[in-house]
Amino acid sequence: MKSVLYISRAGLPIDATGLRIFSIGSLLEKMDYRIHYICDRRVDAAVENSGYEKVHVDNEDFLFAHDEIHFRIGNKVYSYLPSFAGGKWNALKEIVEICTASRSFKRVKKICQFEKPDLIILYNDTGGLTKKLIPFCKEQNIQLLADVTEWYEKRRSASVAEQLVISFTDRRIRFVDKKLDGVIAISPFFHDYYKNQGVKCILIPPLMEMDDRKIERDDNPKNLIRFVYAGSPGSKDIVVPFVRSIVKANTETINFRLDLVGIDYQYLEENGFPNVSENRGVFAHGRLSHPETVEIVKKADFGILFRHNQRYAKAGFSTKFAECMSLGVAIVCNRIGGTDRFISDGVDGFVLEEANEQAFDSFLQKLLQFDEEKIAFLKANAYLKATKIFDLRNYERMLRDFLVELRERNDSKVKR
Repeated sequence: MKSVLYISRAGLPIDATGLRIFSIGSLLEKMDYRIHYICDRRVDAAVENSGYEKVHVDNEDFLFAHDEIHFRIGNKVYSYLPSFAGGKWNALKEIVEICTASRSFKRVKKICQFEKPDLIILYNDTGGLTKKLIPFCKEQNIQLLADVTEWYEKRRSASVAEQLVISFTDRRIRFVDKKLDGVIAISPFFHDYYKNQGVKCILIPPLMEMDDRKIERDDNPKNLIRFVYAGSPGSKDIVVPFVRSIVKANTETINFRLDLVGIDYQYLEENGFPNVSENRGVFAHGRLSHPETVEIVKKADFGILFRHNQRYAKAGFSTKFAECMSLGVAIVCNRIGGTDRFISDGVDGFVLEEANEQAFDSFLQKLLQFDEEKIAFLKANAYLKATKIFDLRNYERMLRDFLVELRERNDSKVKR
């Protein structure tokens, strides 16, 4: 059996980053790889309370450090750094690690000596570990790939650590990744960028485990048109103007329902909406588990994803975009030249030219003219497109061929 180390600041599939590396790992499992996730982050309450099985330090197939915390999902193993108390000294050490990657490199070298992996994948590394692993992997004849999903924008409000991550990641993408064996790109933007750089690259968007089923509008006695947003908007997603449009449209009659997951009523109040409530069709659930979120999403007609026309939005690929469509939920987004390219306007979703209150008001009034049959048509088409783009089963052969091609290319270089 072949072995892969998947190194990232992500971990268990309890958030979008964890779901990403889990799905790529599932593809590799089908190709007879044994997966060891090296989680370059510390255990926190969400991890401890995730319900996943902790692994005892007695498995001879993996190297288990006694001071780390390990979990197992099937044959996948996750190794986390232990938690520690806060404080300026520990915070300083973490900043130094961002700059040097010395701890991470020592950790990976030790694991490589024991497990002898055939493949290492770096998920959104800041760059320090990538630089150190490039010569090391060449010496050890280990394939080295990057799984690239983010190209961050500079932010004035960012902490020192965040500013370093943003800056170093930018340098890695521009100057270091071209020395890798290959790249797994999450978006067409990244795929085009790396191809233009002469880097061997494969496009794998967020993946879902899908099954064949009929998409229907059910559990909707009032026949409301239902929207859902699931995520943490931060400075990335435009949500509040859409909430305002929903409230206005529901002034006399409740025609729309908007479920917000990851946002609570306090967030809305802090952003200028002190009186919004369920009586106006807005349900702010706050943070929920992934299974709870899925249950809410699958009841919606439309998922919303409105973003600023900036590089981060074009380079990334929202997991909620893929998840909505795979559940038969059509997407409403704005045109930025990113994931909106996957939507056929009026067929499996809607693409708005602007993401502002005026555009939202007009769209909602237009939507009121749609009957139940038309909305069911949009939902069914969204699911059909998801089976072509986001179904994990579609990418096994593609990834297998990609890795074989990289291995053959490396072997030919060694022979020369």
